[in-house]
Amino acid sequence: MSRLTEILPAVIVELSDFFGVSILSARIRLMDVGYSEAVGALEFVDGQYVPTHTFKSGVLGEKQTFTVPMKDGLIQSAVNKDFSEAISRGDFIYIDGHYVINAPKYVKTNHHGIIEMTSYALDNMDECCLSFERITKPNPKYDVQIYTECILYQSAILYLSRMSI
Repeated sequence: MSRLTEILPAVIVELSDFFGVSILSARIRLMDVGYSEAVGALEFVDGQYVPTHTFKSGVLGEKQTFTVPMKDGLIQSAVNKDFSEAISRGDFIYIDGHYVINAPKYVKTNHHGIIEMTSYALDNMDECCLSFERITKPNPKYDVQIYTECILYQSAILYLSRMSI
């Protein structure tokens, strides 16, 4: 990982504290001002932060992500035959919110016996992880203006993911 990627989580937390905003708000603001590395820092999925990761610039579209909640992955496996077959064959494994190619270059078992992504995988997500398209579904309790102004409030948005290979 680059030095910036290593310190970025701490920088985001400091900015969050200094400006009195959420970690997500600070992270998104860093992305807005051009720090694309913030995309893979302090992502919160399935009740936890996932390890900081990077990928080549320009690989993902605006609505694409490598990180997907387990529930959405399970939904995809139920509706997408190709995805389901790839998972059943063991081609991909779900680790920390990512579907990773199940190969020693990308996946390892740590000294506690827990399967995790290798450092190489975390630095090269575009090479080893499936990407998903993020689709937002409006909540009838909120109008378009509130969505536009409060886009950082993630619990108001339902994410559905479609695999993009």
